[in-house]
Amino acid sequence: MGKRKPVVGPPGGGLGAVEVTVLACRCRCGHEWVTRNREKPRVCPKCKSPNWDKPKKWEWAPDRQ
Repeated sequence: MGKRKPVVGPPGGGLGAVEVTVLACRCRCGHEWVTRNREKPRVCPKCKSPNWDKPKKWEWAPDRQ
């Protein structure tokens, strides 16, 4: 006879709802994403800024005429 396949599913083999923890991030450029692992990202995947989690100290505004 063949070997049995391992059971895939929630711990304990029960069915139903499973709690999942994810880390959602928002960069100061406005980009939002969900990380693949629970580690804090080093850079924003859109603008590549390493300061994505720090607030801006000032915003540049062109001279108004």
